[in-house]
Parts: sequence; C-alpha cells; structure tokens
Amino acid sequence: MSRRVLNSQEMVMTNQPSAEPHAPSEPWAHGGVRLEAVRDCPLCGGGGRRLVFDRVRDCLDPSREQTFRYVQCEACALVYQDPMVIAADLPECYDGYHTHETETLPASFTGEWGGATKWIRGGVLAHKYGYEHLAPASGALTLAARALDLLPAIRSRARCGLGGGAGGGLPRFSGEGKALDIGTGNGVFAATLARLGWDVTGVEFDEVAARNAAECHGLRVLVSTLEDARFEDGSFDFVSMFHVIEHLPDPVATLREVRRVLRAGGRLMLRTPNFDSLTRRAAGRYWRGVEAPRHLYLFNRRSLTRALGEAGLRVVAAATTRGGTRYYVEESLRFRAAEMGETYSPRAAAARAKFQNVLIRAARPAGLLLGDELHVEAVR
Repeated sequence: MSRRVLNSQEMVMTNQPSAEPHAPSEPWAHGGVRLEAVRDCPLCGGGGRRLVFDRVRDCLDPSREQTFRYVQCEACALVYQDPMVIAADLPECYDGYHTHETETLPASFTGEWGGATKWIRGGVLAHKYGYEHLAPASGALTLAARALDLLPAIRSRARCGLGGGAGGGLPRFSGEGKALDIGTGNGVFAATLARLGWDVTGVEFDEVAARNAAECHGLRVLVSTLEDARFEDGSFDFVSMFHVIEHLPDPVATLREVRRVLRAGGRLMLRTPNFDSLTRRAAGRYWRGVEAPRHLYLFNRRSLTRALGEAGLRVVAAATTRGGTRYYVEESLRFRAAEMGETYSPRAAAARAKFQNVLIRAARPAGLLLGDELHVEAVR
C-alpha cells in the first residue's frame, strides 16, 4: 500500500475524478491526528475509487472539528479512509473509548450452573456443539434437554445468549479447546468462552481495557497486538475477532497472522459493520458503523471474503446477526439529529428498526445480507 504523510494544511490529492479532493479541516483541539494519502486500494491495489462519505465527524464526540472521508474501491468494493489516520496517531482516537467501561456477566448466566439449567445447557451444547465435558451423566437427561431446546426461551439460555445457527456467536468446541480472543475489550465474550470450558487467551492493545477485562473476569489478557504477541504456530483451535478488523491499519497482515496461529482446521469467527446494510443506505455518513476516525475500513461480504482469501483462510459461513439493527438505527438517527439540529424520536427509530428487520429477514432466502453486523466464519 502506497501512502504519504500529510500535515493538517495539505490538500488531499487523487487522480480519480470520482473522488473529489478536499482539504482536511483543522486538527482536533488536543492536537489532531495526522493523515496520509492512500494512493491505491489497500486490498487489491486498484486505483479506481468513488467517494462514499465526505466530511464525517466523530459520532462519539461531535464537538471535535476534524472530519474524515471514505472512498470505495471500484474493483473489490473495500471502503477505506482516504486520507487515513497514521498508525502512530491511532491511540489518540481512543481516549475514553467504550471498551474502558467494565461489564459483568449477567447474574442469570453466572448463576445458571446448577440444577435443571445445568443439565439442559449441558445436554444441548454437548449434542449440537461438541461440549462433551458439559454433557449430563444420564442419556435420558440429554434427550430431555434436546426436546426442551425446541422452546425459544430455553434455546437462548442454553446457548448463553450467544445464539446458534447462521450469525450465532457460539463456537463449536474443538481440539484441546484453546481459544484466542483478539480485541478482548471489556472481556465479556472471552469470559463466556472461559465459563464454557475454553482455555482462553485475550489480546488487547488498549492497556486500560485489558486491565479491566483481566481484573473483572479473571482473564489472561496480553497488552499487545496479535503480531507482537508472537504465539507459536498452530497454538489455537478457535480465534474470535469481534469488531476489530475495521480498526486495523493492515487487516490482511493480521489475518495472515491469525492463519499462522490457528491449527490446521481451526476456525476464525469474525464480526464487523456491514457496509451493505439497509441502515447504511438510509443514514449515509451518519451510519453508526462508520465511526470515524477509529474505523479505517468498512467491509461487505465481497470485500471481507477477498481479504480472508488473501490471508489463506476459506470462508465457510456468512450471515448478518439478528440483534443489532435497532442499535444501529437508533444511534444513526441520534447522530443525524444532533448534527442537523433535529429532534430525535425514539418511537420513530424503533418503528424503523422493526420495519428493517422484516426486510432483512425477507432478503435472506435470496442470499442478500442487509443487516448491520456482518458475521463470517473461516477455516485454515
């Protein structure tokens, strides 16, 4: 990828007429972040691009004056910042970020490891997801658990609220049960895996978030990038990357490292905002998934599949999750209202989210992924 560092006064230059140049606005009050022009697509090397978002403000702190723009590669559909925040200045973008907040596992989850709940959960997870260490002692109890799993309320609780099937966050237990959670954040997902019997290691570059996750959940969390952690080849049976890849300066390099640390046949579970979502189409630059300047890249199924393939990983499942639409709709409308001086209506946002969910479900049989959170699983 060809880049050049810009100061805050330089004009951004591009040889593509479809992405009009503009001068970056004044730096943030606390010093701003430096930007660098991206000459070619970071994924495929293509030079053609179109402008998709211009003058995007920070949705978490709209008072900051610096704005950002995003373009989409005409060849592979990757969306990326241009100019892009330089890697050295990225930590400045995370002051007070939400991963600094601690979060405990729900009492309904932490307390559900005895009595009927224990054997129902164990029977379901052992039969459908390979968690044989959780199986009830009696085969009859396993059969009963499978029958109770037909009830929606039981189904969700048995899977610890992670969901199952396409877009579900519950991994199948495999190998020695060694899991790596990249971008551990507040640690709730990693702690859930640990409670289910995985031997979990977390990697989190943000020291505050890593310390909170370790102290709150008793997790082993390295303050590091994946590359700097230097794990041995084939160290893990399962790797999770939830809302990480869009933050990375070089996503394909990190995915190649994921492949290296996965054992043969190991699985990666990845989630990221879906650029093809209905909410993005309606909200434009106010879409919550943009989150400038922290999101350097925005993916759809096509571009993410290409990135995984470049890293030597094979996609085996792709879907959009079922629970994120309301959050993205509400936050996008709230951000737009704040920027435009409009009145935000929670009732209108809820109604729009319900309508969009109907459209999202209707589009699934045709293979269209229109939800806001893209869920992809790939194997080495």
